[in-house]
Amino acid sequence: MCEFLKFLNLNMSKKQPEMLLKNILPELLTDLYYPSESDEPIVVFSTEENHSLPIIENDFRTLLKLAEDIIIEPLDIEQFWNSVTEINDWYGEEQIAKTKQFEKLKNTLFEHLENVQGFRVGEVEIDVYLFGNNSDGEIEGIKTMLVET
Repeated sequence: MCEFLKFLNLNMSKKQPEMLLKNILPELLTDLYYPSESDEPIVVFSTEENHSLPIIENDFRTLLKLAEDIIIEPLDIEQFWNSVTEINDWYGEEQIAKTKQFEKLKNTLFEHLENVQGFRVGEVEIDVYLFGNNSDGEIEGIKTMLVET
């Protein structure tokens, strides 16, 4: 009986492949574009490195091997989500569906990640990273681009 309980405990603690964030995100990101001056796709972001979060801008620069002259700023996560998860009275069915898709993405990220944070990288064409630690301690999340002129 004791051996069975050990087996059960070990196998229940392992995440099933279909429950891993990297396997869930592609379906959630299908036809999903973050609105800015140029609507850009949202893609999966991961480093496969274990790094305790939160991290500061210089640690992120090192993690992505970015040049010293590239501007990196913290991302206002609440503002990032508010613009795409609030339903306005004048929205049609398609806009409401996209808003719900963004809400599902947001919930999925916060459900699967700990210590969620983000950075804006660059100027005018700004890469936006929103990420956290998965259950294995690896960094993963999403990336998109904002165009701000």
